[in-house]
Amino acid sequence: MSSVGRDSIVLAEVEKLAEVIPLCLLACKFYEKKGIDIDNQPNYKLNDKNDLFEVYIMKDLPQQSSGSL
Repeated sequence: MSSVGRDSIVLAEVEKLAEVIPLCLLACKFYEKKGIDIDNQPNYKLNDKNDLFEVYIMKDLPQQSSGSL
């Protein structure tokens, strides 16, 4: 498989996770348990509760080779 094909598959999966993770964090009351008031916290209050963080896709990041630890 070419890197373009692999990249599009990875991007599709990341986009799915970017939608599901915020919902899971709300459903499990993550923010409440951590004492974060997302309705009044300046970093969160301007965002939609279902979309509290952005996902950035970075290309060409250096990676550690497997088995090198």
